[in-house]
Amino acid sequence: MKTHPVAELFPMLSDSDLREMADSIAQDGQLNPCVRQDGVLIDGRNRLAACKLAGVEPRFTEYKGDSPVSFIIGVNLARRHMDKGQKIALAIEIEPHFAKEAKKRKCGGQGGVLLVANVPQAKSRDKAAKAVGVSGKLVSAAKAIKAYDSKHGTDFLKKIMAGTLTVAKAKKLIKAEQDKRELAAAQKSVSASKKKSVQSVCDLRVCSCAELFKSGIKPDAVITDPPYPASSAMT
Repeated sequence: MKTHPVAELFPMLSDSDLREMADSIAQDGQLNPCVRQDGVLIDGRNRLAACKLAGVEPRFTEYKGDSPVSFIIGVNLARRHMDKGQKIALAIEIEPHFAKEAKKRKCGGQGGVLLVANVPQAKSRDKAAKAVGVSGKLVSAAKAIKAYDSKHGTDFLKKIMAGTLTVAKAKKLIKAEQDKRELAAAQKSVSASKKKSVQSVCDLRVCSCAELFKSGIKPDAVITDPPYPASSAMT
């Protein structure tokens, strides 16, 4: 049976826990039915697998609501212990599914035509955030962090999910990395030929304030570009 992609975001039980569930079903029967909609399983992956292990015919009930994504998130959050970082990461994953639900709405008329509407992205973001119990701003920040990870091969979002890093701290670390890359690019842009052309009259350097003061040089002029990283602030 096909499973709803949002339901697949939640991990299955371990083999031992699944075996324990199967033994319980074999002894007492399946207490809670699996839930499906139009042939797609939206809740009960573990129960379905346990029924198969126990050799018991699974029971199903049909979902009648209009937001299977909200239903899936609600039932899973109620029985799983997720920390803030995990909830933020989950909100990122479910946002496109909320947007997909929001774009399709039935309207009256000939043949029950399905219209596709332009739904503001913030609405699906806020709905995803509310579903897991975090703020929309945190979700937007985490999406930017995920994009940064993908581009630069970092693992900030993974650390947020693990609870070893906050979104605010990750943003600061990313800003520091960006400042460092911008400084390196600026230093590279001052080509050897340009340096040579001015070396006869001056010593031209591109560096951070911290590097300048550590060098012990007393410059005649400093051209600055605020804002400055905390590590480069003058005291």
